[in-house]
Amino acid sequence: TIVTDDTSGRPCLFIPWGAKARSFLYSIVCGDIPPGYGLEKVTAGSTSNQKLLDGGLVKCMITDTRTSQETAISDRAQSYPKIQKLANIARIENATKLVASYSTRMDELESDINTLSLREEKIAQAH
Repeated sequence: TIVTDDTSGRPCLFIPWGAKARSFLYSIVCGDIPPGYGLEKVTAGSTSNQKLLDGGLVKCMITDTRTSQETAISDRAQSYPKIQKLANIARIENATKLVASYSTRMDELESDINTLSLREEKIAQAH
C-alpha cells in the first residue's frame, strides 16, 4: 500500500510481509534490495529518474505481540470461569446422554422380564 507521508510529502510504502520481512531486511543490510518482494510493482509506475526507493530510506516497524505476565494472568483468570462453565455443560450433556441410554436399556430389560414372566406362567400352567 502506497501512502503519502504527511510531514514530508514523500510517498511511503507499507508492505505487510510477515515472515518475509526478516530476510528482506537482512538482504538490505548485506547489500542491495532483492527481487521478488513486490517492489517491482512500486517501481514499475515511476520514471527512471524518480523511483520510489532510489536513495530513500527503508524503515521497519516491528510490533511485539507478546503480553505481560500480569495481563496474561488477568486474562486467564477472567476466562477460567467461562472454560469451567463450558466443561460443566459438556459433563452435564454427557451425563444426560448416559441417563437416557441407561433408561432405554432398563426399559428393554423390563420388557424382557415381563416376557419371560409370561412364558414362565404358561410353562407352569402346562405342567
